[in-house]
Amino acid sequence: MQNRKSNGFGNVPMPQNPQNVTPEQVQQLLNSLPQADKARIESVLQNKEATQKLLSTPQAQALMKKFGGGK
Repeated sequence: MQNRKSNGFGNVPMPQNPQNVTPEQVQQLLNSLPQADKARIESVLQNKEATQKLLSTPQAQALMKKFGGGK
């Protein structure tokens, strides 16, 4: 079952378990962002060094641990 309460992501329904996020939901989220934010995210993800830098931050590490079930 999906959670439709206000989540800061517009009308994009978020699953109860973040591990169950589908590629379609990620695309919906990206499409709901302002164009400038979407472009910045896409730019970072297309740059290997920028992506690695982003994923090495403590915040990203904490999210990956949370979403990965502590793996």
